[in-house]
Amino acid sequence: KGGLNGELGSLLRLTETGRWLVETGRGRTVAIRSENLWPAADEVPESFRRSVAAAVVVTAQLFLELARSGGTRQLTTSTVPLLLLAWTFGTLMGARWLYHPLISYQPPGLWDLGRAPPSQGLLRLGSAICALLLTCIVRIHQNLILKPVFTESLQFDAAMMCSEAGYIAALGLTFQSLFTYSSSPSSVSGLLRSLGVVSFFVGSAWHAKLFWQISPEFSHSSLAQSTIFSVIIAVRRLFIMCAPLVLPNAFLTVPVFRLQGLTGHSHTFRELMRSSSAVFQWVSMWYIMVYFSTYAVDFWIAFEY
Repeated sequence: KGGLNGELGSLLRLTETGRWLVETGRGRTVAIRSENLWPAADEVPESFRRSVAAAVVVTAQLFLELARSGGTRQLTTSTVPLLLLAWTFGTLMGARWLYHPLISYQPPGLWDLGRAPPSQGLLRLGSAICALLLTCIVRIHQNLILKPVFTESLQFDAAMMCSEAGYIAALGLTFQSLFTYSSSPSSVSGLLRSLGVVSFFVGSAWHAKLFWQISPEFSHSSLAQSTIFSVIIAVRRLFIMCAPLVLPNAFLTVPVFRLQGLTGHSHTFRELMRSSSAVFQWVSMWYIMVYFSTYAVDFWIAFEY
């Protein structure tokens, strides 16, 4: 197809005539012979590949140092939550950049970024690393903060459940790294990916709820001697308290702005819901990852007291 030269598309299925049905970024579906297709992954700039490889090496070194020290080094331990935030940013922004030629509506949902290479590969890699980092954060938080503070407290069981909820969130990210976009939501892959999404959000919400419940106990611990620690606990509680206001409003942002600001252009209910869901996914993912990244302050201060 002369008019499609150089354009990125997503393979749908192989037809009986030996041609591939391809969905282009403009929403067109065309049948193209295999010899006229070129892997999109080959179009990724070499500098981008090297940047991702360097980030993986740095992260691997951190995991190795963490395993050697057993979480007893202040700088290494405190870096883990910040690295989670960095990988979240790099994965989502990088995947969106790679997926940009296929964008048919704004903004694309997080599920869309896993539809086809090369964004699919980066999303899988980033999700897997974020799952490992989140597991480490929950483990460190449990051993460094929760157990010393709540060992002799009536809230000990709630504190341990808080950690378990964090592990469920990490497991959800792992499922999302293994099972990305599926054209058939009812397929095994689609169901497992949906399970991962639900596990991540439910686990994160459960973790935050339990932390809200046990956080008053920190005022009686030695960590309360630090003003910065007391402030970060207050900020985190505010973060949790605002979640029921921020996340639902994020879902309503697109319909309000499009209905008020784009007069003369009609939007179907499906378009509005799709865009609203995409905004909700982006906001909620950032909200959760920023929340977990604040544990860097806790880890740093725990070594001081």
